Amino acid sequence: MYKKYIRGVFLLLVALPALLPWPVHAASWTTTGALPERRSENTATLLANGKVLVAGGYDQNPGTAVLYDPATQRWVTTGSMTEYRYSHTATLLANGKVLVAGGLGCCYLASAALYHPVTGQWAVTGAMPEPRVNHTATLLANGKVLVAGGNYYNYSTNNWVYPTPALYDPATGQWTATGAMPGQRVNHTATLLTNGKVLVAGGVDASGSRLTSAVLYDPATGQWTATGAMPEPRDLHTATLLANGKVLVAGGGSHTYPYSLANAVLYDPATGQWTATGVMPDRRENHTATLLTNGKVLVTGGRFDDGQHGYYWIYNAALYDPATESWIATAAMTKSRDNHTATLLANGKVLVAGGIDSSAELYTPDTGDANAADFVVTKITLRPASPVLGMAFKALVTVTNQGMSAGDGGNLLVWTQQVANQACSAGADGSVAVGSLAAGESKTLTVSGLVSDKTLGHTLRVYVDGSCVTLESNDSNNQRTATYQTITMPDFVVSAITLNPAIPSPDSDFKATITVTNQGTAAGRSNHLSVWADQPTAQACGAAGDEGGWPGFLAAGASKTITVTFSSAGPAGVKRLRAFADDSCDTPESNETNNQAVKAYRVN
Repeated sequence: MYKKYIRGVFLLLVALPALLPWPVHAASWTTTGALPERRSENTATLLANGKVLVAGGYDQNPGTAVLYDPATQRWVTTGSMTEYRYSHTATLLANGKVLVAGGLGCCYLASAALYHPVTGQWAVTGAMPEPRVNHTATLLANGKVLVAGGNYYNYSTNNWVYPTPALYDPATGQWTATGAMPGQRVNHTATLLTNGKVLVAGGVDASGSRLTSAVLYDPATGQWTATGAMPEPRDLHTATLLANGKVLVAGGGSHTYPYSLANAVLYDPATGQWTATGVMPDRRENHTATLLTNGKVLVTGGRFDDGQHGYYWIYNAALYDPATESWIATAAMTKSRDNHTATLLANGKVLVAGGIDSSAELYTPDTGDANAADFVVTKITLRPASPVLGMAFKALVTVTNQGMSAGDGGNLLVWTQQVANQACSAGADGSVAVGSLAAGESKTLTVSGLVSDKTLGHTLRVYVDGSCVTLESNDSNNQRTATYQTITMPDFVVSAITLNPAIPSPDSDFKATITVTNQGTAAGRSNHLSVWADQPTAQACGAAGDEGGWPGFLAAGASKTITVTFSSAGPAGVKRLRAFADDSCDTPESNETNNQAVKAYRVN
């Protein structure tokens, strides 16, 4: 029997300082909202909406789930799971739902459940063929989920069972068996490679021996094949797919003193072989590894087994740079952690939560001032300068990268009335993609369709890189405001035309009843209404109709009906009666192009 650690046995646990005099890479940790309760061995999943779902876990209320909102830096409860569990897996599916499978709860679990972010509720889905804990779950390119490894204790036969791998199909909600994995293992890693295959490495077998072996799963055939073995055995390590397609395996537990590893190795899918790639500043196992937006890997926390006094919790963190294949120390966490989670947020920061208590903190990578972009808004122009109340207007915004390197300006967000600074990805009234900007480059963008519905003075706010996709040398100067006034104006339209009779007789008289409406936001004088018995062509200001009338002064929203009489309908045929409100165009309106209307009719 092998488990992550032994419950009920006293272990000496203290915060472990850096073991080696490594140079520190400038970055920072800041505390953020605490979890509603303490938990460990839970899962944390970044949802499509940018929030983080934390589900289950050991300690308090293991059946609950909570959401972290990066915009408010607060946690809120969401629907509770269908049953409590810890040491399970959670996988974000292509449809945006989250699949939770296996783990420990009332017993060893085979059950699975789906979380729906839109409703915030959980629903039971098909159960796995067998229970399992300390397994892996990998989303494949075809949308299915591969569950591999893990084990459970069969109380009927009094032995540990190692289930065969299984596939979950979101389309059916059911599991099917797939090819048997060579050997048995728990506490291993599983990584989806760029070629679509899954690399499973290390772990512990049924005898309790740590493994060097690695195997590849091919979704196309459903079969496993052996690949190059790691230089030394390890479990409770991390495996991270790098931007270059290689896999970084770091740390883990070892059979030899001092039992926790500091070294790391790289797997190259092209050759199927492993190579050494530097040594971390600290020995650690059961830690986290997160691929940052800059391509580096952040390793946090975990524990260290010195082989004599038990485990030490670690608060130090380290960075791996694939370009140099080297490690450096980075800012240490505010607390030592083990069995915690680390989630890369949309703004490039890393959320670390739980493990030893309910606390959470955010890691902000150091971009290096000399190499970072810095986006600012340098100019705002409105068209028109004083928008008409209730009418669409445009904002022309000039964005400049005043930093030292190129970068993606993300989205430019615009609010028609917003005094307060806004958080990343806050809902806006309009937006447009900025695209990449070279150092020193400026770009003017147009945000259309903005509408102001208030008559008072306004504060228009713009936010470049409003989704916080790029880490900048200065993230505090991305927003700018401009004040403006809205104006009210009338807008006269011909809203209805009726004929009496509806089908006039040739050369006979008939009447036309025309309704003129002021659909603007201010009162105004409509002046003269011109009407033509048959005029298919739009008329210019000042044109004189066959007949006419005077709607006069109209309040905003008011209408007036004018009836004119034509002495002769003319010969038989299809005619087009035209009506032109404010035909002299003497009154300024919010829209001068909608004053005319045409009604086709037949003379017979």
